[in-house]
Amino acid sequence: QARATQDGPPPSSQLYVREFDQSEAVVLPGTEGAVGPIFSPDGQSVAFWSEGSLKKISLAGGLPVILTAMDAPFGASWGAANNIAFAPKPYGGLMQVSADGSANGDSPEVVTTPEEGEFSHRLPHFLPGSQAVLFTVRKRWLGSWQDAQIAVQSLVTGEKKILIENCAD
Repeated sequence: QARATQDGPPPSSQLYVREFDQSEAVVLPGTEGAVGPIFSPDGQSVAFWSEGSLKKISLAGGLPVILTAMDAPFGASWGAANNIAFAPKPYGGLMQVSADGSANGDSPEVVTTPEEGEFSHRLPHFLPGSQAVLFTVRKRWLGSWQDAQIAVQSLVTGEKKILIENCAD
C-alpha cells in the first residue's frame, strides 16, 4: 500500500493500493489531492485529507466518506475505538472525530487544550487500547523542537503528564 505523486499541471497526489502478490498499484478512486494518509487499526481503511475535509475510504473499494471539514492537519492517529485524533491547526489543542462518518461529516470534539505557556499540541499517537494519547507540546510558534515536550493524556480521566522535556515525537 502506498501513496504516489504524479507529475502534471498542477502536480497532484492520489492514493494507490498494491497487494503484496501483485506488481501493479491500483488507484483508489476519489482520493485526488490526498495528503497525510493514516491506516485504520484493522488495515482495511485509510483516512486522508483532501479538498478541506478529513475523509476515509475502504481499501476494498468504494467512494470516500467525509468525516469532518478541516484543513490539512499537524498529525493524526486512528485509535482502536474507531476514533481519529488530530491537530487541526498549527496552534491549539487536539480534536477527535468518529471514523464511522455521517452524511455531511461530524463536528469534532476537543481532546486536549493547551495550558498557559503552551502554543500547540501536535502529532498525536493513540496508545494501545486507545485510552490515552501521546502528543508533542509546542511552547511557541517559532523556535526549536528542542523547546518541545512529549506528553500523554488519559482520555478517561483527562489527566495529562509531561513525559520528556526538550524533544518531539
